Amino acid sequence: MNSLENLIHHLQDDERVKAFQKLESVLVNHPHYQVRYQAFLETQKALVQSQFYPSAKQKTLEHTYQTQLKTLKEDPLIHQYLTLQSEVNELISSITTTIEIALNTPFTIK
Repeated sequence: MNSLENLIHHLQDDERVKAFQKLESVLVNHPHYQVRYQAFLETQKALVQSQFYPSAKQKTLEHTYQTQLKTLKEDPLIHQYLTLQSEVNELISSITTTIEIALNTPFTIK
């Protein structure tokens, strides 16, 4: 098994990744959750765009985004999903940083 296959294997075996994938499957296949989460993502996208192209709607978008996020986090299933999503993103970011450092370290010949 090469290094990449080993890394993928470890990621797939990580309990946080497994739990995240399981919750994601539940949420994606449940119409109620999917509608709510899609609406949130659309608001999030509009908010990000408004930061680059300011408009009169920006304050309204910020308020809508915060309200939707609060409502989503009040649901235990979605709260757990968002928490796991954050943890998995941090794990991947850590792995990426480690790889970048390794790639930027000069090779020494012994």
